[in-house]
This record gives sequence, C-alpha cells and structure tokens, in this order.
Amino acid sequence: NRGGYATVALAASKAGRYGVANLLLTLEPSVSDKVPGLTAIGLYSDAAAVATKAKDDDLIFHVLVEFEKTCIAKNRDPSQAQLTYLSTVVKKFPPEAMHLLSKYFESMQDMKHVINLRNKARDYAVSGTIVAKRALGLPREQDRLSVLQEASRIFAQGKDNVFLKASTDE
Repeated sequence: NRGGYATVALAASKAGRYGVANLLLTLEPSVSDKVPGLTAIGLYSDAAAVATKAKDDDLIFHVLVEFEKTCIAKNRDPSQAQLTYLSTVVKKFPPEAMHLLSKYFESMQDMKHVINLRNKARDYAVSGTIVAKRALGLPREQDRLSVLQEASRIFAQGKDNVFLKASTDE
C-alpha cells in the first residue's frame, strides 16, 4: 500500500490533526512519499533527515527548495528570509543537506550565497578557499588581488586558518 499512509496523513494535516499526520508519516514505508508528506506539513528538517538516510540527493534538494519557498513566504524582507533559511539549514538539517546546498551555490556565478552559507556554519577555511580559487581564475591581476584580499579577510575570521591567511597574503 505504497503512499497510503502519506495520503491519509495529508488529509489529517488539512483537518488540523498534526499529531496524527506526523504519526501516519512515521509509518509510511515509501521514502518518495514520506519526504513530500513531511515537507507538506512543514517538518522540513525531518524530511531532510529521511531523504539523507535514503541517500537521495533529489529528495534532499526538493526539501531545501520547499523550505526556501516557505522562508520567503513568511518573511517580507528577502535578506531576513535568506538569513533564516541559511541558519536553519546549518543548525537543524543534516550536514549532507548543507553540503549539497553548498555545492549548488558553488556552481553559481555569484559567490555570495556559498560564502554566506559557509560563514553561517563557521567554516571559514572552505569559504576562503572557494573565494581564493575563484580569484585564481580571474584574467586581470588587479581583480585577482582584490578577490584574494577578500579570501584573506575570510580566513582571518577563523582561529585555525593562520597558515591559509598567511599563504593568501603572500
């Protein structure tokens, strides 16, 4: 009876019976039905944990996207929505979800999202390394030096990054 518990759980959630919905979703054997069900009732970190346990990147990404939509809908201020989103992903989601989001952000032209995510996680070594790698790919020396200064500034935020900062400064 694949998906049967998830279907009934969604109906229970719509009727305001959130405890029943949660219980029914714990009984759902199908991960591909359980994760969207948990997401639909607002249990995003639980949905991410189930998707992570199943090692399904598509489901993890689905949860991340749906959670971002919810953060944007709840906050009128886009920067506050982004702050809430990143903070929650770092603090409450499985590390695999944060790493998947980081890889996605790294693929973007604009580095600010991956830098913000990694800085939220206090992972200054990775954040600075991403910036430094981007700097090395820039054609103009002046641009490279400017971006390397930014990498150095990021390295300086972490206690254990003295070597990385010194190497970047040189």
